[in-house]
Amino acid sequence: MPDDSDRPLPPGEPAPAPPLPEVPPLPEVPPLPEVPPPPAPPPSPEAPGIAVPIRQPRTAADRWLRVPVLPAMIAGIVLLVAGGFGLYLLTRGGASQPVTLTEESRIRGLVEDFAAAVDQQDQAAVLDLLCAEEAEEFRADDDFQPSREPLAEPPPVRPVTAAGIRVMGDTGSAEVSRPGQRDVTLYFRKEGGAWKVCAPAGDATTPSASATPPN
Repeated sequence: MPDDSDRPLPPGEPAPAPPLPEVPPLPEVPPLPEVPPPPAPPPSPEAPGIAVPIRQPRTAADRWLRVPVLPAMIAGIVLLVAGGFGLYLLTRGGASQPVTLTEESRIRGLVEDFAAAVDQQDQAAVLDLLCAEEAEEFRADDDFQPSREPLAEPPPVRPVTAAGIRVMGDTGSAEVSRPGQRDVTLYFRKEGGAWKVCAPAGDATTPSASATPPN
């Protein structure tokens, strides 16, 4: 049978378009080289332990943590400021009685003054707020320096709260707290008509009368 392509075209009929050239296949793309994972970062060096030297207290109150002649005080010391303000206040007293507003205010003022004195490392002020027995023990410590001046630039005032104030004769107690630190019960003794921070050796009965009257 003759090929249609060889057949003569009728007059007026356009010639067919030539066939498109065959497109060669695209070359194969080689696979990308495997990228190795980044090396793991070296382990961070362990932070060295913070060693608090026993014989080099940072503040006046820190020395109370290690005085060998005060074992009863050591058992109850609590830090109430960064690097300082340790207290263990043990007292003796008589019958419980409600605290008047005046006594409550005096004890609260004592706590605030004592906290400020320790924050500023003012040894003279600290001694003035201690009872006679504890002040004598404080002076006998090897690290006591009566000529030491308070900090030239004292740290910002940190709030301290004394609540639940109670009295037993010439002794008292209060729940003392500061932001970010646990509460602690502190004890006081009245000497010469003024309340003092006190930590004599010996046992005492915690007073039971609350400073807040019942509703």
